Amino acid sequence: MLPPFLRFVKGVVDCEDIPLNVSREGYQDSALMAKLKSYLTKRVIKSLKEEAEKDPSAYNKWYKDFEMFIKEGSIDHEYKKDMSLLNRYGLNIQDGVVSLKDYISIKKPTQDRILYMFAPSKSAANESPYAYPLTKAGIPVLITNTHIDEMIFRELDTFEGLKFSNI
Repeated sequence: MLPPFLRFVKGVVDCEDIPLNVSREGYQDSALMAKLKSYLTKRVIKSLKEEAEKDPSAYNKWYKDFEMFIKEGSIDHEYKKDMSLLNRYGLNIQDGVVSLKDYISIKKPTQDRILYMFAPSKSAANESPYAYPLTKAGIPVLITNTHIDEMIFRELDTFEGLKFSNI
């Protein structure tokens, strides 16, 4: 019922419109099932967004366990914009993790790009000769630690009008 990137979600769907005596192939090909799949996926994503906004610290703890599923969904063509809002990244100028929306709110007013770099840890990123001048100037740089993040940034291309740029 759900796309592969939401395979961690378990549950039962009760819908009175689905007949009980139809074969599995009939379910998969029906327009009702496609509509139900779309609705369920949007509902799960909405619930995750609400949880991320309501209790960010609890969401961030949960995110550590399910990070790869969320990032996988960020590459899905249909849901990439919604799923990318759920991702969290390290930042060179502060501790903790931030979302892309958080990054937009703390970036310098003159910045015309979302800056990021791949590094195994925050300390490795801050020791990088590429990041040092930016960190010293207080310019935020997203620190990514998985290669899938670069694929996400390429797939998204822009976020709120700003292009992604690997420093």
